[in-house]
Order: sequence, then structure tokens, then C-alpha cells
Amino acid sequence: MKKFGKPWFFILVLLIVACSCLGIIGVYSTYGDVTSTYFKGLSDFRWGLDIGGGIDAVLVQADEAEVTDSDIDTAVDILETRMAYSGLSGNVFADRDAHSVLLRFSWGQEVDYIEIESLLHELAVRGDFGIYDSDETDTDGLPTGELKVDNTGLNAAYAMFDQNTGAPVLVLDFNESGLEAFTAMAEELDGDNFSIWLDGELIGAPAMNGEVESNQVIISDDGFSIDQVVTYANKITSGKLPFAMELQHYGATTPTLGENAKTVLSLTVLALFVAVCVVMILRYKASGLAAVIALFAQAMGLVAIATGYFYFVASKTVTLPLLLAMVVLFVLGVFSAAAVCERIRRELGEGRTPRAAVVAAFDSAVLPNLDGSVLTALTGFAMITVFGPVTNPFASLARPLLEMIGVSTSSTLFNAGLLIIAAAVLHAVIHLLVYRILAVSMLEFPGLATPEKLGGARDA
Repeated sequence: MKKFGKPWFFILVLLIVACSCLGIIGVYSTYGDVTSTYFKGLSDFRWGLDIGGGIDAVLVQADEAEVTDSDIDTAVDILETRMAYSGLSGNVFADRDAHSVLLRFSWGQEVDYIEIESLLHELAVRGDFGIYDSDETDTDGLPTGELKVDNTGLNAAYAMFDQNTGAPVLVLDFNESGLEAFTAMAEELDGDNFSIWLDGELIGAPAMNGEVESNQVIISDDGFSIDQVVTYANKITSGKLPFAMELQHYGATTPTLGENAKTVLSLTVLALFVAVCVVMILRYKASGLAAVIALFAQAMGLVAIATGYFYFVASKTVTLPLLLAMVVLFVLGVFSAAAVCERIRRELGEGRTPRAAVVAAFDSAVLPNLDGSVLTALTGFAMITVFGPVTNPFASLARPLLEMIGVSTSSTLFNAGLLIIAAAVLHAVIHLLVYRILAVSMLEFPGLATPEKLGGARDA
């Protein structure tokens, strides 16, 4: 095994402390009324409805069209999908008699009603998509061409980057009828412009260049930004609401577990961590200290996964079940670290040198840690496949199976799956690499490379 000297210990500790400080405090800048986030801190931690409360919003029918129970159910499914795309964790409840739905989702630490209202209006839009054979409009700004493809002609839409230019593009995945209509339009236009509309807004008027060679067509436009393309793709893929809806009212709700749930749970988790640290250090001495540093890095990594850490990563909503899952994942890390420490003691008891005992202990822990991380990640993959939006790549791979068992979109379970996958990767990195380097580098400090300091029997 490679010999890691003292500098490795200090480098890792400083890196863990620096990243942890960023994850606790965050990095923000304010210009006027606009606050920009670079690294997310604890203030960006998003608690679930049960722990931190959230938002209740009622959407009602906005027209006089006849609405059936099936239409209401379809609207609930579409709104669930849109919430998942928006990174919201919550539920959608139907009131068939009133032709309305109740959206209940968690929010961040600070309730920004302007942002919430804007988001709710986005969730309630009809999602009316259309491709017209002309880019001309009338005096009211509406398309004058003939509608060639609507929502029924698409399987999904994706946001991607052009492989040649790196510019954001919108990829339309046509079904058989949509592809036939689009191909016929392409032959008629032969280089002329067509237009793409979404809820009465012109989102692009590209020229028809080349023949249609597959059911996936790339739409590019100089005015596209990646945020716009992602919004368009999510709105198109989630589908068109069967009837027009509008926001009736909304407001903040209190936590279902009580006003003090957040404080009580936070203190409980903190007390658990402190107890683990004390026991590990008292029982295993120097190897226990290395384990505590690694476990601290794992704990802060779990917090960073929940907040998103980087500004471009959406925060995960932490409900009580998800918090318990995070605690279980941390406890698995404790078991892994304790198993290594016990193995070091056993190796020392068999007469091995401190360095040989440490190396043997970590070598024996590779497969168990790897197996645990893989199985945990597979659980997360299964959750995002079954409960995520139909356009996520894992759902696409498992489409034949999902068609047999059915798809049930749940933003809560989808976000939980993403967190579990990230936590599995974190576990592997911490316990296969970071903890090992910390323990081996500590052996280079005078007085620590003795059986007694590693938690073994006292030297004879």
C-alpha cells in the first residue's frame, strides 16, 4: 500500500473543514434586491411538510368546459410530474365535485410569496404545444399557419447541448403520428421557417433544414438559453392539462409534527453524532479519531447532498422518513468505521505491526463497503426509475417493465432516490479512500504508531 505521509492528513483535514464551512455558512452576494448564491448553506436546507411546514395552494377550473373524473385524475398526474420537475416535494389531492386540486408542498427556510406565486402560475399553465407550418403571425401575435403537430404527436422533449457548437437545443421525441405529420411538413417547407408555440408563446421559429431522419428532431435557436430549454422540455413532457386551471388561493402551513419538530429532531441528530464521536475516540484511540474525522466528513456530505451545495443543484426536501434514511445511512458508516477499528485491534492482538494491522483491516473492508454502496445505489436507482418522471434515462431503459407494472410519479420518492444514490457514492468515497488515507497518515506522527494508541493491547 502506498505510504501516505503527514501532509496528507493535514491536507484532508483542511479540505474537510473548508468544505464543511462552506456547507454550513454558504457563500452569497447581494446586489440591490438580488441575492446570488454560489455555495448553499444550512439556510438553504429545505424541510418537509411534517418538519418545517410548507405551502397549500388550490387550483380550480378556469373555463366552463365539461370535466370528468378521468380528467381530474389526469390533471393530478400531470401536476405531480410538474412538481417533480420543479424539485418540489409534496402531494396533489383532487376534489372531483369542485373540479379543483390541492397542491401541498414544502418550501425553504424563508417564504418568498412572489416566487411562490410565480411558480404556482407556472404549474397551472395548460401546456398547450403546437408546431405550425409558418412563422407568420396576425395582429394579435397569434400564428396564422396551419397546426401540424400538437401534444398528442410527442412522446417527450429533452434539453441538450449541441455536440458541435455547445449551444442549448430542444430535442422533440415524436411518436408515429407526430413524426409522419412533421415529415410531411418538412417536405412542403423545404428550407422555409416554421414556428413552435407553447401556451400562446412563440418559443422558436427555425428554418427547416434537411430531411427528417429519425423520430428525434433537434430544434435550435440563437435565442435559446439552457434554463429556457429545460423549462420548455419539462412543460412539454409533463403533458397538456385536460382543462384550463387557475390559482384560486395559497398560503403557508404549519408543520404536521408541531412547531418545535425541527429543533427537536436537529438536536437529537446532533446528540447522536456527538455520542458516536465520544465512544469511537474512547474505545479506539487514534484509529477512532481518524474514524470520527471521516464520519464528520460523511455527515457534512449528507447535509450538502440535501441542500444541493452548489448553486445549480436543486435542494432535496427532507421529510421525517428521509431524515431517518439519512440517519440510517450515517449509522451504516459508523458500523463500517467500527468494523475497521475492531479489525485493527484483532490484527494487533495477533502480533502484527501497527502499519500492517491498519493495512490489513482496510483491505478486508473493501468488498463489504463496496457491496453496501452498490446495493444502496441500486435501491436509489429503483426509486427514481419507478417514481420519477418518464423522461429520466433510467425510466427510458426500463420502459417495457414499467408498462407492465405501471408508473406512479412521486416527487417525494423521486427526490429520496436521488439522495440515496448520492449518499451511496459518498459512503464509498469516505470509507474506501478518505478514512484509509487519514488512518495511514496518522501512523507517521510520533507516538501514534503503537498498539495502545490504536486501541489495541498495551505494549509488553
